[in-house]
Amino acid sequence: MTLETEEVNGVIRIKNPDEDLKEMHYYGDRVRMLYIGMSVILLVMSPFVQNRLPYPALLSIFAVLFLTMVAGLISPKAKAIIILNFLVSVTAIIVFGKEAIVSYSHNLSDIFFWGNVVLSVASIFALYYSSKTLRGVLLYKK
Repeated sequence: MTLETEEVNGVIRIKNPDEDLKEMHYYGDRVRMLYIGMSVILLVMSPFVQNRLPYPALLSIFAVLFLTMVAGLISPKAKAIIILNFLVSVTAIIVFGKEAIVSYSHNLSDIFFWGNVVLSVASIFALYYSSKTLRGVLLYKK
């Protein structure tokens, strides 16, 4: 992205600082793709690890639905959704990180372990980008 600037008396200024800076700090599209990817992994992985889930299998389907709906709601103009994305990312790190640690059994071919590791890493990136978006909303509000 390039900023539109103008020079006045030797000073370079950003023409539309509020809009340009807000746009620079919006990473919702990346968070959306991470959530969709996580939903696909959860859905594909569920039948193979159903007997190892610490909760009813139906909860996995609700998690897929929830992540997909949150991904669809992401918008740079919806502050509440940006906060929700931040909270969902934090929760995902806790849930999938805990499951990755608990499921590690010194067997590196364990699909449940690796699925949770991948979901944890995706959650870390989602948290990073949702934090940057939240920071942009909080710092550059009108």
